[in-house]
Amino acid sequence: MWGATLVCLACLFASANCMAGCRKASFSKRVVRYSQIDSLMKNSIGDSISALIYRSKHVTAERINIKNDTLTVLKKRKLSAEECGVLRFLMASSEKYVGNAVVFGHFSPNVRFTFETRKAKCQLLMDFGLRQAIVRDAEDKDIAKISLKEEDFLKFANTLFPDDEYLTFLLKQYLS
Repeated sequence: MWGATLVCLACLFASANCMAGCRKASFSKRVVRYSQIDSLMKNSIGDSISALIYRSKHVTAERINIKNDTLTVLKKRKLSAEECGVLRFLMASSEKYVGNAVVFGHFSPNVRFTFETRKAKCQLLMDFGLRQAIVRDAEDKDIAKISLKEEDFLKFANTLFPDDEYLTFLLKQYLS
Protein backbone atom coordinates (compact mmCIF):
# COMPACT_ATOMS: atom_id res chain seq x y z
CA MET A 1 0.00 0.00 0.00
CA TRP A 2 2.79 2.41 0.84
CA GLY A 3 4.53 1.44 -2.38
CA ALA A 4 1.60 2.60 -4.51
CA THR A 5 1.38 5.86 -2.53
CA LEU A 6 5.09 6.49 -2.99
CA VAL A 7 4.81 5.83 -6.73
CA CYS A 8 1.85 8.25 -6.97
CA LEU A 9 3.76 10.90 -4.99
CA ALA A 10 6.83 10.42 -7.18
CA CYS A 11 4.70 10.84 -10.33
CA LEU A 12 3.03 13.92 -8.85
CA PHE A 13 6.39 15.53 -8.01
CA ALA A 14 7.80 14.65 -11.43
CA SER A 15 4.83 16.14 -13.26
CA ALA A 16 4.91 19.27 -11.08
CA ASN A 17 8.62 19.65 -11.74
CA CYS A 18 8.02 19.16 -15.49
CA MET A 19 5.27 21.79 -15.46
CA ALA A 20 7.53 24.23 -13.63
CA GLY A 21 10.23 23.60 -16.21
CA CYS A 22 7.79 24.21 -19.06
CA ARG A 23 6.60 27.44 -17.48
CA LYS A 24 10.18 28.62 -17.00
CA ALA A 25 10.98 27.88 -20.66
CA SER A 26 7.88 29.74 -21.85
CA PHE A 27 8.67 32.70 -19.60
CA SER A 28 12.29 32.82 -20.73
CA LYS A 29 11.22 32.86 -24.40
CA ARG A 30 8.94 35.81 -23.71
CA VAL A 31 11.72 37.63 -21.86
CA VAL A 32 14.12 37.11 -24.78
CA ARG A 33 11.50 38.28 -27.30
CA TYR A 34 10.60 41.40 -25.31
CA SER A 35 14.23 42.21 -24.60
CA GLN A 36 14.99 42.10 -28.34
CA ILE A 37 12.03 44.36 -29.10
CA ASP A 38 12.88 46.58 -26.17
CA SER A 39 16.46 47.03 -27.39
CA LEU A 40 15.14 48.31 -30.74
CA MET A 41 12.92 50.80 -28.92
CA LYS A 42 15.72 51.90 -26.59
CA ASN A 43 18.04 52.60 -29.50
CA SER A 44 15.51 54.82 -31.22
CA ILE A 45 13.66 56.62 -28.43
CA GLY A 46 15.48 55.87 -25.18
CA ASP A 47 15.13 53.58 -22.21
CA SER A 48 12.66 55.49 -20.05
CA ILE A 49 10.26 56.30 -22.89
CA SER A 50 10.22 52.74 -24.22
CA ALA A 51 9.47 51.49 -20.69
CA LEU A 52 6.65 54.02 -20.42
CA ILE A 53 5.17 52.88 -23.74
CA TYR A 54 5.22 49.21 -22.70
CA ARG A 55 3.92 49.79 -19.17
CA SER A 56 1.26 52.38 -19.92
CA LYS A 57 -2.23 51.40 -18.82
CA HIS A 58 -4.06 54.20 -20.62
CA VAL A 59 -3.45 54.82 -24.31
CA THR A 60 -5.58 57.29 -26.23
CA ALA A 61 -5.67 58.04 -29.94
CA GLU A 62 -6.70 61.44 -31.22
CA ARG A 63 -7.35 62.55 -34.76
CA ILE A 64 -5.94 66.06 -34.74
CA ASN A 65 -5.56 68.99 -37.10
CA ILE A 66 -3.22 71.96 -36.86
CA LYS A 67 -4.18 75.21 -38.53
CA ASN A 68 -2.47 78.54 -37.86
CA ASP A 69 -0.45 76.93 -35.03
CA THR A 70 -3.66 75.94 -33.25
CA LEU A 71 -4.20 72.27 -32.47
CA THR A 72 -7.75 71.00 -32.79
CA VAL A 73 -8.85 67.55 -31.61
CA LEU A 74 -11.32 66.22 -34.16
CA LYS A 75 -11.93 62.79 -32.59
CA LYS A 76 -10.64 61.04 -29.49
CA ARG A 77 -10.87 57.46 -28.29
CA LYS A 78 -9.31 55.15 -25.77
CA LEU A 79 -7.51 52.13 -27.23
CA SER A 80 -8.48 48.60 -26.23
CA ALA A 81 -5.86 46.16 -24.94
CA GLU A 82 -5.71 44.50 -28.37
CA GLU A 83 -5.25 47.84 -30.15
CA CYS A 84 -2.51 48.79 -27.67
CA GLY A 85 -0.74 45.54 -28.49
CA VAL A 86 -0.91 46.28 -32.22
CA LEU A 87 0.45 49.80 -31.70
CA ARG A 88 3.30 48.55 -29.52
CA PHE A 89 4.10 45.88 -32.11
CA LEU A 90 4.25 48.49 -34.88
CA MET A 91 6.48 50.73 -32.78
CA ALA A 92 8.82 47.89 -31.86
CA SER A 93 9.29 46.62 -35.42
CA SER A 94 12.45 48.10 -36.91
CA GLU A 95 11.12 47.49 -40.43
CA LYS A 96 8.37 50.08 -39.92
CA TYR A 97 10.62 53.14 -39.67
CA VAL A 98 13.98 54.39 -40.84
CA GLY A 99 15.98 56.54 -38.44
CA ASN A 100 15.71 60.25 -39.06
CA ALA A 101 15.63 60.89 -42.81
CA VAL A 102 15.73 64.46 -44.06
CA VAL A 103 12.24 65.51 -45.15
CA PHE A 104 11.32 68.88 -46.56
CA GLY A 105 8.04 70.29 -45.34
CA HIS A 106 6.29 71.53 -42.22
CA PHE A 107 5.48 68.84 -39.66
CA SER A 108 1.71 68.86 -39.23
CA PRO A 109 0.53 65.79 -37.27
CA ASN A 110 -2.66 63.96 -38.17
CA VAL A 111 -2.84 61.51 -35.26
CA ARG A 112 -1.58 61.69 -31.69
CA PHE A 113 -1.17 58.68 -29.39
CA THR A 114 -0.81 59.43 -25.68
CA PHE A 115 0.73 56.85 -23.33
CA GLU A 116 0.06 57.40 -19.62
CA THR A 117 0.97 55.79 -16.34
CA ARG A 118 0.35 57.20 -12.88
CA LYS A 119 3.65 59.07 -12.87
CA ALA A 120 4.54 59.74 -16.49
CA LYS A 121 3.19 60.57 -19.92
CA CYS A 122 4.52 60.69 -23.48
CA GLN A 123 3.05 61.29 -26.91
CA LEU A 124 3.60 59.92 -30.38
CA LEU A 125 2.57 62.41 -33.07
CA MET A 126 2.31 61.20 -36.67
CA ASP A 127 2.31 63.20 -39.88
CA PHE A 128 1.28 60.79 -42.61
CA GLY A 129 1.77 63.36 -45.38
CA LEU A 130 5.50 63.67 -44.60
CA ARG A 131 5.75 60.11 -43.25
CA GLN A 132 7.25 61.44 -40.02
CA ALA A 133 6.62 60.72 -36.35
CA ILE A 134 7.78 62.61 -33.28
CA VAL A 135 7.95 61.26 -29.73
CA ARG A 136 7.37 63.92 -27.06
CA ASP A 137 7.63 63.80 -23.30
CA ALA A 138 5.16 65.25 -20.78
CA GLU A 139 6.64 68.76 -21.16
CA ASP A 140 6.06 68.67 -24.97
CA LYS A 141 9.80 68.40 -25.59
CA ASP A 142 10.75 66.45 -28.73
CA ILE A 143 12.66 63.29 -27.81
CA ALA A 144 12.96 61.55 -31.16
CA LYS A 145 12.03 62.14 -34.78
CA ILE A 146 11.36 59.02 -36.83
CA SER A 147 10.82 58.61 -40.56
CA LEU A 148 8.13 56.07 -41.35
CA LYS A 149 9.11 53.48 -43.93
CA GLU A 150 5.75 51.87 -44.61
CA GLU A 151 2.11 52.87 -44.35
CA ASP A 152 1.29 50.39 -41.56
CA PHE A 153 0.79 53.20 -39.02
CA LEU A 154 -1.59 54.87 -41.48
CA LYS A 155 -3.50 51.61 -41.93
CA PHE A 156 -3.74 51.28 -38.15
CA ALA A 157 -4.94 54.88 -37.76
CA ASN A 158 -7.51 54.27 -40.49
CA THR A 159 -8.87 51.27 -38.54
CA LEU A 160 -9.17 53.48 -35.45
CA PHE A 161 -10.92 56.27 -37.36
CA PRO A 162 -12.59 54.48 -40.30
CA ASP A 163 -14.94 57.33 -41.20
CA ASP A 164 -12.18 59.95 -41.45
CA GLU A 165 -12.06 61.13 -45.06
CA TYR A 166 -8.50 62.50 -44.97
CA LEU A 167 -6.92 59.31 -43.58
CA THR A 168 -8.89 57.20 -46.09
CA PHE A 169 -7.75 59.47 -48.93
CA LEU A 170 -4.09 59.23 -47.86
CA LEU A 171 -4.32 55.45 -47.55
CA LYS A 172 -5.76 55.16 -51.05
CA GLN A 173 -2.96 57.37 -52.38
CA TYR A 174 -0.25 55.22 -50.78
CA LEU A 175 -1.81 51.96 -51.94
CA SER A 176 -2.27 53.05 -55.55
